[in-house]
Amino acid sequence: MSDEPANESTEPLQTPSSGLQQSTTVSTPRHAEVDENGANVKTNSTDTNSTNSTTTNTDTGTKDVVKRLESGNRIVSLIKKAEQKRVSKRKIISFLKKKGVHEHKIIEAYSVFYKDEGFYEITFNQRPLGFSVIMDTRGKNAIVSSVQDESNEKLGMKVASRVYEINGKRVDDLKHKEILK
Repeated sequence: MSDEPANESTEPLQTPSSGLQQSTTVSTPRHAEVDENGANVKTNSTDTNSTNSTTTNTDTGTKDVVKRLESGNRIVSLIKKAEQKRVSKRKIISFLKKKGVHEHKIIEAYSVFYKDEGFYEITFNQRPLGFSVIMDTRGKNAIVSSVQDESNEKLGMKVASRVYEINGKRVDDLKHKEILK
């Protein structure tokens, strides 16, 4: 947890005024700080522009890339590096899908990433969301200050968790008012 005390003004978390989206996903870390050591995102790719390549070679090359990505924890490593660079979850998923990685493998990798980082994810399908957030002393972030809906607690929500992501967009370290929009 951050050593900074939280500001005591309590505001409910809101989504854009255009109406509630079908599903609002909020990921919050059990610890407040995210390691940001600036690692580069590197991926293996095949040269599909080679004059000697054929459709079969391109398909084989793509399968090789997918096999390499899906082996071990390579997808998780890529996710960690991209998250350190603050690449949005939507972009990461889109990139991996374009590389041919199956969606269930991406979901598994994100589950491992969240567990490794001490995060938990809750999807909301209706309002009210059943918790309140406050800002930190710098006027940034959204920190869970109270949980009104018991079902959120059963899903793992804890007071003092920092909201990390909403609808696939990183919101940690943003101004509190920006997060509440």
